[in-house]
Amino acid sequence: MLIFGEIGPIGRDVAVDAIRRENADGRRWVKAELHDVAVRTLVKDAALLSYRAEARWHSADADISVYASSVYVRRGDQWKLAFHQQTPLPTG
Repeated sequence: MLIFGEIGPIGRDVAVDAIRRENADGRRWVKAELHDVAVRTLVKDAALLSYRAEARWHSADADISVYASSVYVRRGDQWKLAFHQQTPLPTG
């Protein structure tokens, strides 16, 4: 599950399709910086990552800034994204 302030909640299949379309269209991030990163263990195999991000698409003139939180769960020896939420920060 992903939740974006601009479009609301979307599931895995919609998110993966959107990423594939962005890749096919040549959309790339030229900037992606994380600030104020915090990690909290929720239970043995789950963790919450929160941060402020500044990023810019290659075709954009301005950065976007968001607060984001992601929950990861460990499956075997891999960490998998289970939930992601981001809130746009005001511009200007």
